[in-house]
Amino acid sequence: MNPEENRHANLFGLSAFLLLGLLLFLVYSNSFDAPWHLDDFHNIIDNPLVRAEAPQPASILKPFESFFENGRLKRPLAYVTFAINWYWGQDNPRGYHLVNILIHLLAAFFLFRTIQVLFETPRLSGAWERSRIQFISLLAAVLWAVSPIQLQSITYIVQRMASLCGLFYILSIYFYVNARLSGILTKKSILLYAACGLGFLAALLTKENAALLPVALVLIEATFFQDLDRKKVRWTILGIAFAIGIAVLIGGVFLFYKGNLLAFLSSERRFFTPIERLLTQPRIVLFYLTLIFYPTPNRLSLVHDIEISTSLYHPWTTLPSIIVVFALIGFAVYKLRKWPILSFAILFFFFNHIIESSIIPLELIFEHRNYLPAMFLFWPLAVGLERLLTKYRERNRVVFRALLVFIPLLIVGLGTGTYIRNVVWSSNKLLWEDALRKAPQSARPYIHLAWGHYQRRGDQKVALMLYHKALKKRLNSRTQFAKIYNNIAYVHFLNGDCGRAIENWQKSHEVNKKHQLPRFLLALALTRCGRYEEALSHLDDLIEKRPDDRKALNVKGVIRLIQNQPQEALVLFRRCLKLEPAKAHYYLNVGAALHLLGDFQRAELFLLKALRDTQRDHIALLWNAKNYLAMGKPSMADSLLDELVAKLPFDVLNTWLETGFKVRFSNDKFIFPAADATLGNLLAAKYRQRLQALEQWSDPQPGGNKLADGSRNSP
Repeated sequence: MNPEENRHANLFGLSAFLLLGLLLFLVYSNSFDAPWHLDDFHNIIDNPLVRAEAPQPASILKPFESFFENGRLKRPLAYVTFAINWYWGQDNPRGYHLVNILIHLLAAFFLFRTIQVLFETPRLSGAWERSRIQFISLLAAVLWAVSPIQLQSITYIVQRMASLCGLFYILSIYFYVNARLSGILTKKSILLYAACGLGFLAALLTKENAALLPVALVLIEATFFQDLDRKKVRWTILGIAFAIGIAVLIGGVFLFYKGNLLAFLSSERRFFTPIERLLTQPRIVLFYLTLIFYPTPNRLSLVHDIEISTSLYHPWTTLPSIIVVFALIGFAVYKLRKWPILSFAILFFFFNHIIESSIIPLELIFEHRNYLPAMFLFWPLAVGLERLLTKYRERNRVVFRALLVFIPLLIVGLGTGTYIRNVVWSSNKLLWEDALRKAPQSARPYIHLAWGHYQRRGDQKVALMLYHKALKKRLNSRTQFAKIYNNIAYVHFLNGDCGRAIENWQKSHEVNKKHQLPRFLLALALTRCGRYEEALSHLDDLIEKRPDDRKALNVKGVIRLIQNQPQEALVLFRRCLKLEPAKAHYYLNVGAALHLLGDFQRAELFLLKALRDTQRDHIALLWNAKNYLAMGKPSMADSLLDELVAKLPFDVLNTWLETGFKVRFSNDKFIFPAADATLGNLLAAKYRQRLQALEQWSDPQPGGNKLADGSRNSP
């Protein structure tokens, strides 16, 4: 390429980047205020690993601390980007949306550049003029970028995992193709191969489906670089692809499942077997294709109703879908030499669905899974449109002008569909009501509408109704089934109905015994109801399975205090404090245990620490006053009780005095102290003094009527 051509190419590249940026910011301009949804909460909002409080590398790179979690790769690079976002904006979603759009812009731009360089490969070079290549490459990238099928990977914040993986994936392909075009083992090609390897590693650390990238490079090699007319070449490529595929499978099993093939294929959490999932996926993948090429907003949804294929004939579309999928793949292989662009696009699409759309027991369907597989699907479409323009430019001006109008309208139509679809994502209520209309047989919209909207605003009655409806709908997993019972139990727990809460938490535990949270909450409810031995049996089992379960250790310690076993309680609380030294209620509980053991001096140290860290909470005030009385320091106790009486509402104080100070569980974290006669009498006296002062303040006085600001007005 001469200097003039190079300057023109660079100028066109800059123009393409600016055009893509303008289009994407217009299309996604109404997505910045979209709130957090679904998996955003436990992956970002409630995830301590992404809460970077300082710009130091150690804080930003915290996600690499859990590089592996439960023996599986934990997508650390994606979480690092969330940590950077958290540092700059905490839980404000706007910054996260901006980064997601920028990632999508870069992915679209490098898709454009990759298609350009693929036109320079041996199979395609010389057949296309530069202006035609530029038009096709840009059109393909624009159609892919503005398509509504990509929305979940951009507006749904946590699915940055899909878009960022897609960016690194396409970068790796771009570097590989450039390396192949630059010659064998030149300095430039070595650097490009190294960049390709780094892109692969970055993609793999972002999302697991990048593991198939080496096989994708073999597909590129076979389609655009090798002479497939030679039988030896065909068999060599097939052998290399097979070997890499086996290596990826074995590596994936060891990397993500500790080498346990049974765990890799296990679907015990699901309501379908691996074979049933495999039979169902051809129907889903063909449905994806219809969404890609006919993505009207009324067809797109966060949730889709999918009936599981239990055999080749049920539902009846199972066998035809399998036949169509194999026919498309067979057609692509057969036409690989004659129609390389179309064949590559088809094979790339199906190939990149292998991990998420085959036998691995993930959830059945999500639209964001098409971000990477659909990357090259618009390339053949762009080629077809460009050929029609070229054909009819001189032959039929009417058709040519119609095509000139159709192409911008197609882009505007796709972009408008994305913009309209973004409106639904503007609130949890709108999103789940939309999903409910489009997938009425799925339980998920009912669950999340109940939890994300009605339960959060305090409308427990409607939330319970929706949860009970969800139990009658199609469920994705046993975990989801258990979650419904868990949420029902929690509503009853908040309403003070411990009996129903216990009943539903028991059901939740029976449905999914591996899920620890419902069992802990069951123990919590049993503790509240005074059924301590039952609670202890659950807590002991939880602690046996997870010795560092701080919450279970703490509740067990509280029960031991209530049962007047402070020495055992002290051991448990000290374990909690060692595991999580920043928690004030552990200091309070250690102090309480030491007090009940008669070690008042040491109790004072822990209770004062709790008093400071809880911002002088009423329970901490009460424990400190009780301890000071035991130490023979009544003046210090008196001062704390004055503060306590001044800050607590009358109804709370009155309830305490009427019911008596009984040792009991308080706020699900610590123990409420029992009051001896001295403490009870002191508090009652201060309560009466406050009542008398209030009565004197409110009674009419001869000197005038008291105003709201405490001044007096002459009669």
